[in-house]
Amino acid sequence: MLKSLQYQAGQLSDLLEDLQSTGKSGSVCINAIVNSEQKPRLRVVFLNNGKIVYGGSKIVNNQELARRIGIKLSHDWAEVAVGYAAQKLQNPSSFRELLEQIVRIRVFKWEEIETCIHTQFVQVLEQTLPYPGKLELDPTVEIDLSYGKDAHGLEWNKLIQDVAHRQHQWTALARVIPSMEAVPQLLPGWRTVKTSIAQQDLHKWVDGRRSLIDIAEQLDQDPLDIARSYRSWVASSWITFGQHTPLVQTVSHVE
Repeated sequence: MLKSLQYQAGQLSDLLEDLQSTGKSGSVCINAIVNSEQKPRLRVVFLNNGKIVYGGSKIVNNQELARRIGIKLSHDWAEVAVGYAAQKLQNPSSFRELLEQIVRIRVFKWEEIETCIHTQFVQVLEQTLPYPGKLELDPTVEIDLSYGKDAHGLEWNKLIQDVAHRQHQWTALARVIPSMEAVPQLLPGWRTVKTSIAQQDLHKWVDGRRSLIDIAEQLDQDPLDIARSYRSWVASSWITFGQHTPLVQTVSHVE
């Protein structure tokens, strides 16, 4: 049974803690209202017996999750391992069983898997905690994910600590990049860019409409990593986040 709950800015952290204390399983869809003129920012969280075990921008199946972990960890054999492990499953949809198989053949370690999901979940919290919004709880949509031999969940206090640590890093960037919601714009100097990778990135993604987090989502990258790259581009007078008059763009952006 689907249940909706409205909440105010600053209340989401307490609500997620309360949900953990219930011992329930299911999905928690977060609709964060970042800007009243835009669509809500959608994120999904999964609980398994009261333990937070996953958070991301969308629901994925077990093989999709394993492949994403392989990409994040740059494991050459990940794709082969996922295909091999999937053939061994008694429950084809089981997250836990699939990852156990991959750990057993020593392609992933439990510590690597948990670190990868932990890092992603920290970003989910960072992108939703400051805002008001709505929760949609659905106990019928579950995943059997857990970590390590003792099948634990993600550690809430460590998640919150890492969110706070990242906030300090964003604060250090604030004089150049106000926030992940800021919109980069091209300056005339971008035409002097010599590296092909930077040229492609600027031409494709910096269109005066996409925010930093929009670009990060399209690239499936950490917005903080994107911000660090863009800080050097601001210093090179290729882009601006509002301090200067931006270039009136006439280039055609490739989607």
